[in-house]
Amino acid sequence: MKEEIIDFYIKEIEQELQVDLFKYRSKTNEMVFARAVGYYIFREGFGMSWSEVGRVFNKNHATVMHSVNKLIPYLKTIPKYSRLMDRLFMYTPMHKRLNKQAILDPDPKVRHDVSKLLIINDKLTLDNSLLHEEIGKIHAELEAYKKGQQLLSILKDVPEEKMPIVEERLSAMVKML
Repeated sequence: MKEEIIDFYIKEIEQELQVDLFKYRSKTNEMVFARAVGYYIFREGFGMSWSEVGRVFNKNHATVMHSVNKLIPYLKTIPKYSRLMDRLFMYTPMHKRLNKQAILDPDPKVRHDVSKLLIINDKLTLDNSLLHEEIGKIHAELEAYKKGQQLLSILKDVPEEKMPIVEERLSAMVKML
């Protein structure tokens, strides 16, 4: 399998789970689970042998087998890991629901390029929805600001001697809310 495809999937896992799979030989749950996700994707998604997957992660085949067989069923119940596994596995060649481009063009290089684009598209869609939420918040703040400005312009026209009455009535209205 091409190094760039392996690197792409490893970077996706690292970025999503905020870990560095190769920097430390740590056995914290986060690191063990993150590596297990990688083992699963390469073993089940790309059909690599236990030894081949082990070489990618500098582990022996038994470690990879243990993780895939023991941890993956458990990880599929944790939303953070199961969403990532489902998303990454969806674009691998071994996935049962092959996309239309993969069926039309059996060249594995094209299939992987399509999978990269689909993953990037997923990320952009998520970013887009987050930006729409931010825009909605900004619009709400702008409307509140405009209403505050209208209130200030009205208050400018109130004579000074009537200001205590206006203040009293506004306080009563706020309490009613």
